[in-house]
Amino acid sequence: MREQCVDFITGDRVAFEFTSKYPLDFNVHYHTDNATTFPVKESGIATYRGEFVVGDVEQYCFMWTNRQRVSERWEFTMEYTTSQETGVTP
Repeated sequence: MREQCVDFITGDRVAFEFTSKYPLDFNVHYHTDNATTFPVKESGIATYRGEFVVGDVEQYCFMWTNRQRVSERWEFTMEYTTSQETGVTP
């Protein structure tokens, strides 16, 4: 299992993607006082592309779990970009 937690700014639009040699279980989650919320939760995938807008909680965690080849060394690449949502008022 690998997890990378990142602090964002409320209102950030986060676009992300990853690729892996092996299928992985993948999720994006965040913690509040009483719960863990999963905006993204997928099983058995080797690639994924998605995006979300950061709400009140500013730290999101990306987690990958390799359930099929646990004894092998495994690698993946992950990239993300952020942009700030802007509103235009007439």
